[in-house]
Amino acid sequence: MLYPVAIGCIVAGGVFLLFGYKLIKVIIFISGFISGFNFSFMILGGYDVANGGGNPQGTSIWINVGISLLVGVACGFTALCCVKFAVFLVGFIFGSAIVVVLESYALGPVKFFFK
Repeated sequence: MLYPVAIGCIVAGGVFLLFGYKLIKVIIFISGFISGFNFSFMILGGYDVANGGGNPQGTSIWINVGISLLVGVACGFTALCCVKFAVFLVGFIFGSAIVVVLESYALGPVKFFFK
């Protein structure tokens, strides 16, 4: 089921590899958007990891998605304006991915500190 996502990521990685410097602003914006969206979506409680999904606060999931989209766009534009912030966000995304993979192999499911 995840094969189309994996293939899309491989193709995007190849494009960024070949045309990276020409697409640097796109890469910076995408990095800021992804990190801002993911962080705000987790804070808003749009996805309850500990209980296997769902929305524990009872608010509409679409409200959480809408707010997270706005925060993601704001983080994307902030990353475009501040290059040091963009480098931090890329490191944050990469470090978060490594932690999730390592914890899933070593400790089982990831349990976040705010749940």
